[in-house]
Amino acid sequence: MSSTVPFPENGSRHLLEVRDLAVHFALKRSLRDRMTRRSGKMALAVDGVSLAVDSGELLALVGESGSGKTTLALAALRLLDPTAGSVHFEGTDVTRLSRHQMRPLRRRAQLIHQDPYAALDARLRIRDSVAEGLRIHGATQSREEERRLVYDALERVGLTPVEAFAERYPHQLSGGQRQRVAIAGSLVLQPSLLVADEPVSMLDVSVRAGILDLLDRLRRDDDVGILMITHDLATAAHVSDRVAVMYHGNLVELGAAHTVIDRPQHPYTQALIYAVPRVHREEQRQRTLPGDPPDASHVPTGCRFHPRCAIAIERCKSDVPRLLPATDETGTTVACHLRSVSSDEPALDAGNRALQ
Repeated sequence: MSSTVPFPENGSRHLLEVRDLAVHFALKRSLRDRMTRRSGKMALAVDGVSLAVDSGELLALVGESGSGKTTLALAALRLLDPTAGSVHFEGTDVTRLSRHQMRPLRRRAQLIHQDPYAALDARLRIRDSVAEGLRIHGATQSREEERRLVYDALERVGLTPVEAFAERYPHQLSGGQRQRVAIAGSLVLQPSLLVADEPVSMLDVSVRAGILDLLDRLRRDDDVGILMITHDLATAAHVSDRVAVMYHGNLVELGAAHTVIDRPQHPYTQALIYAVPRVHREEQRQRTLPGDPPDASHVPTGCRFHPRCAIAIERCKSDVPRLLPATDETGTTVACHLRSVSSDEPALDAGNRALQ
């Protein structure tokens, strides 16, 4: 299903443009399939997604596990080859480039891994871990230049005094410090795009805010575009400009962060927000979605969310909703047949009552 949406206009080309991107995986054929010579099933991890990220913008891609978020990010970086669609980075269609042609662009687009414990080689000092990308790309002319860039990256992520941190090993650092080292290893190549895959999910709550504030500062001060993958809407609301909600390989809602959080239009987005824990007992709401998480090898007909939707109508079971501007003043785009029940009763209110 194509989910093409209007990209934000800022008077210049976008840093990253993903258009109608699809990533399908062939599953292992069963014995029955082989005996009957039937083709095997396909897992539709990403199925027609379009979005854009501008320089200095932080776009949060949210959704529960299995929605296709990480697959989309890896395909956007050409770490996975897409089945269909295109990815334009800094004006270049990278889906048509060979691995050799991709090499110069890889310096400009960097991935921040989810697990800071697995991302660092335990045998290397921090200075060598951060310098690894420089050495792979032959980006420096001397050891002194390498040392200057490494120290500058460590200082930018708040690991000071840099001389002390540079000589340590990963086991001598906390989880938050390791994640800062991983970010420094991406920044040392001076990228224009960062893809952060659940950058704080492995960290204690006490250090999450520091990492998020660091990402926010990088995109504001250095004009770096950031695509941040998260399943936590509270995290997305903290620093993002826009939020894209993904379910079962499709985008279901896209808009300004404060609007999506305060006035969600899609029932799935509403359910995600209801799952955020509240401090006060009187604010507690339903914590879980009914039904099973999405299975990329079993795609429902019609709206992919309808088997779990509390307000689905008969049309939802047969017709695939298009991603269109909402019919109110929110400015979001949403893929839902019930995106506006009436002018006096928006879909949000109907969904809230159904979830209670």
